[in-house]
Amino acid sequence: MADPLSITLATISLATALKDIIELAQMIEESFATVRIIPPQSIKSQSDSGG
Repeated sequence: MADPLSITLATISLATALKDIIELAQMIEESFATVRIIPPQSIKSQSDSGG
């Protein structure tokens, strides 16, 4: 059986990795939400009229 220190360090490492993955997923989700706010038609009309 592993000693308590190894178990504690492994648990902290896993928790930190999980926290980082969740934060990354939230940033990606917010990024896609920002892109979805702008309708594609308005982007196309801006590029057509912007010359």
